[in-house]
Amino acid sequence: MKKKWNIRETGFKTPQNYFDGVEDAVVSKLNSHSGLSSIDETGFKMPEDFLDSVEDRVFKKLNEDSNSRVISLVSRRHLLYVTAAAAVVLIMFTILTNKFSTSESELDYEMVESYIINQDISAYELAALLTEEEIETINTTILSETFNESSVEDYLLDVVDFENLIE
Repeated sequence: MKKKWNIRETGFKTPQNYFDGVEDAVVSKLNSHSGLSSIDETGFKMPEDFLDSVEDRVFKKLNEDSNSRVISLVSRRHLLYVTAAAAVVLIMFTILTNKFSTSESELDYEMVESYIINQDISAYELAALLTEEEIETINTTILSETFNESSVEDYLLDVVDFENLIE
């Protein structure tokens, strides 16, 4: 692989035998008690009367800055962008949900089928509702299909209630 700017070395070097003794040096430093226990003071000091005067200084600073300009976090441009993005998401959501939902004609077929099953309408009553051309179309469709024995047998076992036929 060709290196950028023809640099052959990284420039980082470790002393010889560095990794041989680094673990011992770290453990000995951790085990020594000369670390934090010898420190008496933190090194941070708070000025005297700081807490007494801090409130007055804050309010004084607030009064000085009261005439400064207020910048709104929400601008009209950002509001338009957010509104446009929300509208696009909403339109995509409605298009995709309508695309994958069932259509009204499918619901009508299911409703009619359940009505016919529940009302015990006979085949003769259904045939009386069809025209001669529709009956011919149905007959040619049925006769043109080929059925094998296994599919007919599976259909009969799944659909037909043999107990009603025996009685």
